[in-house]
Amino acid sequence: MMVPHVPRTAAELATAIEEGVLVEGLGFDAKADLEHGAKGNTSLAIDLAAIAVSGGIIAIGVAEERYGEVRRLVPRPVKIGTYRERVSQVGLSRVDPPIFTTTIELLPEGDGEKGYLLILVPPSPDAPHMVDGKYRGRSDTTNIVLGDADVRRIQSQRRRDHPDIATDLERAVARDPTPQATRKHAHLFVVGRPVVPTGPAMLQERLGHGWQKWFREDLIPLLSLRLYAPDLRNATTLQRRPDGWAATAGYLTPDRQVAQGNIEDSLLELEIDEDGALRLFCGRASDSMMSSNVRWTFEVMLAGLTWGVLRAAAVVAEKTDHFGNWNFGVGLTNARGIASHAANQRARWADPYPYGADEFRATTQATFAELQANRSGVIDRLLGRLNRALNDDSIPLPDFDAR
Repeated sequence: MMVPHVPRTAAELATAIEEGVLVEGLGFDAKADLEHGAKGNTSLAIDLAAIAVSGGIIAIGVAEERYGEVRRLVPRPVKIGTYRERVSQVGLSRVDPPIFTTTIELLPEGDGEKGYLLILVPPSPDAPHMVDGKYRGRSDTTNIVLGDADVRRIQSQRRRDHPDIATDLERAVARDPTPQATRKHAHLFVVGRPVVPTGPAMLQERLGHGWQKWFREDLIPLLSLRLYAPDLRNATTLQRRPDGWAATAGYLTPDRQVAQGNIEDSLLELEIDEDGALRLFCGRASDSMMSSNVRWTFEVMLAGLTWGVLRAAAVVAEKTDHFGNWNFGVGLTNARGIASHAANQRARWADPYPYGADEFRATTQATFAELQANRSGVIDRLLGRLNRALNDDSIPLPDFDAR
């Protein structure tokens, strides 16, 4: 089910309601206000648990008026006060398993006291959730108690539809486009996907035929750090792929064949599927430099390209109004013997400390908040172990968000 578009201003919310764009259903629940006390907290917990099965928006400050048999929604701003903290606490303490939410305050111009609170509830990987010992769900505009058969169906669907990120990473490694016989460098693979996408084509439905413009203007410029080569700003060739789209550098054909005579140094690819899944491949995770036989790896490049995938995930999340968790994985192949370029630059006469394994793998899960404001923490979970192996953490991974 597609989550409704999230209004970003009070005026946009009012227009969406008046024009019938936002109507109550599985993905949108309107509340005139939050009830007070324990009863109100229980009611809020039930609302959160119910809508988390498919994901959606709960709008506080939107009332329902009846005119005979006709019902319509009406914007009616309320005093928000400490509602944001209350929603977070209820989601974490009254719902089992806990639910993490994102909230947005929308204040009409000229009114600093009253406004609207949008509670964004992503489709939960742990659904269905319990409140007061009962599994909760939603049927059209009404919250319901789920029976045993419904609970089993939802849990089975979650397991069936969403493979783990380690599987995605191994599939990406197996798709290395370079011929085995020509590989000299270590290769980098980064994958990411929403834990529970809102639909199999959640990004396609928002992009339509404008995907090339979105790549060129709204995505790629945000991913470039200009600190190494190849950089994602070099990925200027846009291609349609079986599951989505790709931005490439280094002459990869649409069927991912390496053009004759091309070298792996320049190969860089960012694939994005219609459901928001991301895959990055780089053919220059190491290189031989400075007239030596040492294969140097560039920590700034590994971290920078991983940062680019995290940043891309945040852009996709904003575009699709998907505010749930994401899974990420990083892989390195042909890694045995690579050494830290950063450590060599700091102490040029020091002997290189070669990496002692053929490959590297790491996975983690990140919240939407981390994708916005703590990408360095996610990078550390993905690359910290590799960085310690390469230079004993004497050179911390860079924080690109602090630039």
